[in-house]
Amino acid sequence: MKKNNLFSFATIWVTLAIATLISSCSSNKSKLLESVPFDADIIGTLNLIELASNSGVKIENSQIVLPAEYTQLKESIPADMLKMGAQWAEAVDLESVVIFGYMKSNDFYGTALIKDADKVRQLLEDNDFTSEMKNGVEIYAKGSNCFAFDDSSDQLWILEKRRVDKLEEFALARKKNNITRYSGLAEALTDDNIANWVFDQTSLGTGLDGQWCVFGVNVKNNAIVAEGKLISTDGEVYRTDALQPVDTDFLRYMPANFICATAIGLNPASGWVKRTEEAISKLGDRSTGRAFAEIAPYLKAIDGTIAAGFGPKNKSALLNPMSPDQWQALIMARMNQSKVNELTELLRSNLPGSTEVSNGVYSFNSREFNVTYGSVDGNFAIGMGLDLKPDKQNSFTSDFTGKPMGFVFQTPMLNTIVDDPKYAFSIKLNMDYNDGVTRLQLNLVGSDKPIIPTLVSTLPEFIDSYKRKARGY
Repeated sequence: MKKNNLFSFATIWVTLAIATLISSCSSNKSKLLESVPFDADIIGTLNLIELASNSGVKIENSQIVLPAEYTQLKESIPADMLKMGAQWAEAVDLESVVIFGYMKSNDFYGTALIKDADKVRQLLEDNDFTSEMKNGVEIYAKGSNCFAFDDSSDQLWILEKRRVDKLEEFALARKKNNITRYSGLAEALTDDNIANWVFDQTSLGTGLDGQWCVFGVNVKNNAIVAEGKLISTDGEVYRTDALQPVDTDFLRYMPANFICATAIGLNPASGWVKRTEEAISKLGDRSTGRAFAEIAPYLKAIDGTIAAGFGPKNKSALLNPMSPDQWQALIMARMNQSKVNELTELLRSNLPGSTEVSNGVYSFNSREFNVTYGSVDGNFAIGMGLDLKPDKQNSFTSDFTGKPMGFVFQTPMLNTIVDDPKYAFSIKLNMDYNDGVTRLQLNLVGSDKPIIPTLVSTLPEFIDSYKRKARGY
């Protein structure tokens, strides 16, 4: 789909999304999925009513009303679009919306159930869509964009006009060979989330042929949560033997001012390096293959956890983030001792003037930054702007304990950055992988205000305040 067509397609769906407050409350995901051909490689289901509920959107006097937090957003939405949203909600059931397509051909389709066909016709005519009948299908088109439905079906379709003939294929899918033949995908797509998506890994060329990436997004306990996994079409979860629980010992080297940390526990017995090398060779990129071959000996030497993190030394670092001497960072990798020694010597040869600060640990100082590196408790470690001593404390222990992989990013209290009491909270994003499931969560720390309206209102204002404050540095 061309860029301008994709934008128009998205605009139509945004209009429909705003209208969800007075939509039907009955779930029709399964019925809609029966129109999705079994060979589609990307499918999504959306519950826009739940999204509107969590976003604080209301309807009053047949008009969509956005909460006060959306003042800036409202300024960019034409008033007639808000009015039209309420009209669409009367005409179409937007609680269950299905979008699907084919990634290689870049063809995408959207469908929802019709509540009032006459209202749909009137809305399209009012917006200058031209109607025609083709093989029993009622088509409303404007440019390359098209709405279509027929009297025998209660489904509304959004697609490109040149793809109208595809509706015959979708009608056939309702009789046989639709995506619901795959029990695992059907279960994932009908899960009780704001959004559910599935992607065929075969089409993406990741080397995981036969696996599908599925994930759902929802708001739980005032946090935005996304959970994803790889499954077969019958729902069997893919679990890798390449990972093992993270050793949290690295946290003793990270000070409390760190705002980001990540770690992964690698199982050397799994042969993950060889499998990665084979996957890269399938891509046919020789330069990437040569680069990987150079680092492969070091990757094979990894015997456990790789961890990294960073943080500002003080407030001025946050307002002047491009100054390296204002930041601290740490990288640690558990490796066999011979490779630790080899990497240490490699850095010594590239950082002339390094001095030994303890057995196997060296320091290099320059005008812009200082680095400490070397062998630390069976790890190769690099510390920028900090020593390599296990006397630090931070709040990240629960984010990594017992997990094969984890990531956490937490801002300082926003009010301390811009000196404004209304931003008396921090934003925390954390991700972990456990037992085949990857979980991503975004929440506010120090505030119980609804997360979506708060983020919509806070981030633009905070960014403006931050830019003004940063100019002084």
